[in-house]
Amino acid sequence: MEQENKLYVGNFPFSWKEEDLENAFSEFRDNIVDIKIIYDQYSKRSKGFAFVTFDDSETAKRALSKSQTTAGDRTLVVSIARPPAPRGSFERNDRGPRNGGGGAGGRSDRGPRNGGGGGYGRSRNDFDD
Repeated sequence: MEQENKLYVGNFPFSWKEEDLENAFSEFRDNIVDIKIIYDQYSKRSKGFAFVTFDDSETAKRALSKSQTTAGDRTLVVSIARPPAPRGSFERNDRGPRNGGGGAGGRSDRGPRNGGGGGYGRSRNDFDD
């Protein structure tokens, strides 16, 4: 299983690049398939963690020995990467209750706004051309 070949590597200096991670795992360099450093989308700065994928699970297990080694003024954290957590979708059922539930949102002394519905859930076919 490929997931067993992928390691989470965290707590390295924000200034590190792929070459620095490759050097940290130098004895396994020939077995590294991919290095993916995670960057902040706004600042473009490293978040201090990455995923390193090896060509086989045995090498990945041996590379776990790099956990707790010094990386600059920090200590590396290395573990088997977990699959990403499922994200909620933007379907109507996943957004929680609508209409009411707090503030003035539940007032019933007013009619519907904008002719009813407020624009959510309306399709192009709902409009006259």
